[in-house]
Amino acid sequence: MAVQTFFNDINLAQHFISMNLREKTPSGTLCGVNQQWNLWAQQVMQSDDFITLFANKCRAKGLTILDAKLIKEKIGLNIPVEPKLSFKMLKAFERIAPHVYQEKGCSLITAPPGQTIPSLCELAVFMQKNITTGQTFFSYEKQLQDPVALQPCRILITNSVFSNTISEEKTGISRIAQEKFVATLGCELPTAQEYFTLFSFHFAIFDINVHRTLDKHEFTLNSSTQNTPDGTFSVGISTKKTNGCYVEFDRCVHNYRGMDNYGSGGVYRFVSPQENNEPKNK
Repeated sequence: MAVQTFFNDINLAQHFISMNLREKTPSGTLCGVNQQWNLWAQQVMQSDDFITLFANKCRAKGLTILDAKLIKEKIGLNIPVEPKLSFKMLKAFERIAPHVYQEKGCSLITAPPGQTIPSLCELAVFMQKNITTGQTFFSYEKQLQDPVALQPCRILITNSVFSNTISEEKTGISRIAQEKFVATLGCELPTAQEYFTLFSFHFAIFDINVHRTLDKHEFTLNSSTQNTPDGTFSVGISTKKTNGCYVEFDRCVHNYRGMDNYGSGGVYRFVSPQENNEPKNK
């Protein structure tokens, strides 16, 4: 299975030339698919050179990688530990990218452990670029108090909604139907904190609203279910046109009926040192 995946992802001949691995092939013929060959193929897929090639391929298809080095350089936030970029992360991107609305792509972000939305807003670059947050019609203390991540991890998150979670006929798709589709891809609905990280980091680093669609339309994105003093409900997140980046939280009560401007994205979480929340095999 690993050999088949290896052949599908990177052309073997090109890989040999670029990585100079001809002399490193196992003993025996290339046609001898055995345990030794299988082990070698897996080792190649985990090598830094292979991951670099694969990552460049994914970037060309719409993947933006915001790693600890870039975040420290552009935002001034130090994240001392991050999971190593891996084949599983990039393969997860390939799985979900074709389903993102208007080919907006995904972001692989090193999530800052222990940071909350208010603590991020206090960063100098956030204040300089007027990155703020607010809410409408409900108490959102949980969104403010809970950290983006509890431990070092990378999140692979869609830059917009999945096309299958919105209705071109403007009839709306229920939250239950949206959740079912997200589950078929083996990922989950992002949290409100993860959406905020996506929007704010892109604005802080690139000065863009990554969520704005090609026709300048914005969908409100469903987040994972929240338990708050006001009850259990989903939170909708959107960005508003202001002099800066204003991320707004809204209470979503459409668990059983669809709303035209609501859709869902997805997230995978890769935790260090063990990737214990890997994408499900399909």
